[in-house]
Amino acid sequence: MKSQITDKLNISGRDLLLPHYQEWTIIEDQGKLEGASKAQARVLFSDWVARASVERDGPSVDEARVRELPRFNYCLRVDRECLDTLDAYEEWDSIPVEPGMDRFALNFKKGQNPPVVCAIMDKSCAPEGKGEDGYPSLEGCTRYYLGCISMDVSAVPGLYDDLHHFGLVRGLGEYGRPPLVYPRLDGLSSMPYPKWSVGPRSPVLSPDKPL
Repeated sequence: MKSQITDKLNISGRDLLLPHYQEWTIIEDQGKLEGASKAQARVLFSDWVARASVERDGPSVDEARVRELPRFNYCLRVDRECLDTLDAYEEWDSIPVEPGMDRFALNFKKGQNPPVVCAIMDKSCAPEGKGEDGYPSLEGCTRYYLGCISMDVSAVPGLYDDLHHFGLVRGLGEYGRPPLVYPRLDGLSSMPYPKWSVGPRSPVLSPDKPL
């Protein structure tokens, strides 16, 4: 995630200034988060937001900014399924290649790199979700919008900027209800993590991982 953000800043020529204002808040609490559902994680994030203060978050924090800034409205959730995607990426990355290979040759030899996935959660979404009902149940939610998405971490920096102006689904433009991963790679990316082929082919789903 950090390397993706650094790459995006380098491309836009903002890598010398913006990192000074970048703050990573990582919450690890085995007692509260071990086996926690998405709804329970959302409650913990909401509690963290409610404790916003000048002492903790700096002098520019006020009620309006807490309501509007993505930092206080969306959080990233990393569970075992997400960590499995990191393991798969590292396995792909460890495939030896010749020095100096361009991206085309690299993808031909190793296959397209699998995405590393995290979940983005919308604090304002009710536990029962929003939108049309009747979809497959995910942690008890059968509505179209679950208040979270599964997302390739490479797309997170751009999404964070969009979330200053749009809501999560509206900002994406193309919402993929979990288990689909945004942005969807050839319509094949889904969670739980599929088995990807390795070699000069595009990644494919195994038969036991239907869309």
